[in-house]
Amino acid sequence: MDESGIRLTRSLAINIYENKPVARMIGALICISGDYIGGIFRINSDKKIYFGRNYKEVDFYFRDETISGNHCWIEYQGENERYVLYDTSLNGVFVNGRERIPKNVETILKKGDEIRLASTGNIFKMG
Repeated sequence: MDESGIRLTRSLAINIYENKPVARMIGALICISGDYIGGIFRINSDKKIYFGRNYKEVDFYFRDETISGNHCWIEYQGENERYVLYDTSLNGVFVNGRERIPKNVETILKKGDEIRLASTGNIFKMG
């Protein structure tokens, strides 16, 4: 805290090199159902987060046999404030409770969208 009584917090910090709010450069995944329920996970801009059964190569590990070894990845693009989802699985990724996204194609998601891995109860919300 300085003499003015103002305290700079992380949420108010500015990236002085690009003059962009730092918060904009960090996305989040919120697990609303499944193995990681209640978890809120930060995603740094332009970093891919991997999901699957191959514990040596993924960030989110699952034991369920319907989830592929390298099931999918998500990347937060802070510049555009959007998420990119890429499905590499056999049993698919479903968006907003209904549509299965195409395999091996980048799918754009926005804050509030939800994904479900295969036929499991593992559901994540973009935050």
